[in-house]
Amino acid sequence: MRSLLTLDEPLSLPQFTIEDNNSPFSISSSGQVLAPETGSSLRHHNQFRLQILVTDRRGRNCSGILKVQVLHVHQPRVNFTVPWQAVMVEENTGPMQRITKVSASGNNVRYKIIAPAFHRLYTINPWTGEIHNTYSVDLGQFPKAAHTQLLVQAYDMLHPSDSATMMLNITVLKANVLPPRCSPDVFVAQLPETTPIDRTLMTLTCTDSDVSNSSLHYQVEGDQRSRYIFRMKGHQLQVNATLDYDSESIAAADFQYVATILVTDRRQPPQTTSVSVLVTVTPVNEYPPACPGHSTFSVREDAAFGYVIGFVNGTDWDYPFNSIIYSLIGGAGGSLPAFYIGPHSGRICVLRPLDYERQTTYQLTVKLQDVHNDVDPTFQRSVSCNITINVQDVNDQPPICQPMIKELSIYSTLAPSQPVTSLECSDYDRSTVLPLCYTIVGGNINGRFHLRGNTLYHNHFSYDPDGIVDPLTFELLVEVLDSCSPPHHSTTATVIVHVIPWATTVPTTSTLLTTPRKEPLVITRTDYFWEPTPWFMVVLTISSILLLAALGWLAWGLLCWSICREPTQVLLQDRSLPHTDSVKREKGALRDLSKEMDSSSILSLGQFDGRAQDPLTSREYLFNSSTGARRWI
Repeated sequence: MRSLLTLDEPLSLPQFTIEDNNSPFSISSSGQVLAPETGSSLRHHNQFRLQILVTDRRGRNCSGILKVQVLHVHQPRVNFTVPWQAVMVEENTGPMQRITKVSASGNNVRYKIIAPAFHRLYTINPWTGEIHNTYSVDLGQFPKAAHTQLLVQAYDMLHPSDSATMMLNITVLKANVLPPRCSPDVFVAQLPETTPIDRTLMTLTCTDSDVSNSSLHYQVEGDQRSRYIFRMKGHQLQVNATLDYDSESIAAADFQYVATILVTDRRQPPQTTSVSVLVTVTPVNEYPPACPGHSTFSVREDAAFGYVIGFVNGTDWDYPFNSIIYSLIGGAGGSLPAFYIGPHSGRICVLRPLDYERQTTYQLTVKLQDVHNDVDPTFQRSVSCNITINVQDVNDQPPICQPMIKELSIYSTLAPSQPVTSLECSDYDRSTVLPLCYTIVGGNINGRFHLRGNTLYHNHFSYDPDGIVDPLTFELLVEVLDSCSPPHHSTTATVIVHVIPWATTVPTTSTLLTTPRKEPLVITRTDYFWEPTPWFMVVLTISSILLLAALGWLAWGLLCWSICREPTQVLLQDRSLPHTDSVKREKGALRDLSKEMDSSSILSLGQFDGRAQDPLTSREYLFNSSTGARRWI
């Protein structure tokens, strides 16, 4: 407890109080302002304003204000976490490399090296405490750097007297300079994909002048695909997994496994030598082709030439996958096969017209033979597969009527309920099970006939001279459909009906008819036509004349060019040939003449026994009447 303020004591002892006391201070009966026993905290504020009230025994009082300022007192707090530290550094460490880091507790801590006073090899970051080397750690250049002791100080930047020190021992280890040397330094080989596991591929011989050979470490490194394919057993490289040629991943790498053998000594720093390994896998034809699961196809009998029925999708697990040649070895239709299969695609196509009424099913034998699956191109595997093709019936035949033209005579008095005739038609398609449809499409003048199914009936005829007069002969065209809904095929039958008029007595009655007067109807029709202007016709005429002239000039030029070439190309004709033979025959004879002239049989003029003139070119030539040989003069 400390007395901060003392008031003069009057004759009668007054009473002291602090009004609205929100401070940690108190006041005694004698007027002493007392501080708290635990001291003051500066976390919130360090200034206080005290309102002190003094009251005597008579109740008289007075007040005053006392301002109190609490001053901060610094206490030493900087301290290292460890009193000393030992660090080892490899020789040949590059400059400005992090050696270690020191750490001290406290506020506003900074670091510096205070001993030795003139050191050049190491420096410290004053803010972080990280120690770096200023030069490359080389014992040949700095022999005394093998063992270095640094005295590091940590201090409060605001209160430098608040500090602490620690000892740092730095030891430089001599470097391992020479790496191992191995033979061979590169291994290249070709192996079939059936190479067994545990097979030794090579024995590696490595030496190291710094260490003994028994302290060398061998390890295989590579990508995810090649890392586990090989392994090191001591200093021997062995196959660790199957060398699979039949995969997309190895195909993407050109069927090569690339790995590296790392040979490392056990000195510090460790020195490593790498040996490259390149192994190319060669294919082996291990699996025969497999027949497809789907072996039944359907095709309409009206399928056109080249129509694709389906695909025979054989499989082969050897890479390249499904490299198969397809061929038909049976069931395709004898000397004139009905089907064709693509040798590389396995596509089955229609080769000739099919007929469901003749053959409904074909049993094909397809041969599947793999190619390009082995180093030896002659080593191939094959399998035979049975394929079934079902021909689907199609309505492809029109109906046939017997006869196609039917002629008959009836009396005009025949009752309409009595049939005139019936058509006898049928369809050879097996798929046609519905009744045929009959329709009159022509010759039904005045609608005197109608059909009920295949039966022809008539309506009442009219032969009244004052009314409608029907013809005496009807030529009816009846369309017969094999289906009432499309698609369908049709044929047309002709029914010729001769009607014989027959008069009957009918009571007559007279009826007075009044014809109303009709108003005249005026019809106006407008005809549109095009009448060009005279100047347009003049331009059109001149353009036509110029176009015809240009076409004529072009034809004349082509004719002249053709005539100029024909003397050297047209074949000479024999005198026995008439002048009216075609130019094509003369050109063919010219080629024969050229061949004969080039042959060795014509070596002298003594072999010709006649002379003639070409009727087209007027050039004379010699000929042999026995051999037919000719030669220009």
